Amino acid sequence: MTEMVEERVPASLSQANRSRIMLTGGLAGALLGLAVAYVLLQRLEEQGGELHVSAGEGVRLGISALAILRQVADLAHPDEQG
Repeated sequence: MTEMVEERVPASLSQANRSRIMLTGGLAGALLGLAVAYVLLQRLEEQGGELHVSAGEGVRLGISALAILRQVADLAHPDEQG
């Protein structure tokens, strides 16, 4: 069997590490946002229509976004999942 090696992030990160994490997260979010916008625009151009998002679809998207944020937050505390 292979052992899983788990690295722990210290509770107090240096300012340099905090800045690097914030910059990396910001860039990743921006790139993901651009990719979503690109795909959405491509589909709208193919269909020749306008974007129509109902209230129910907006709520579902919001809940999905919160679920993703929770999963990312759980990465910092894997032992507390449940």
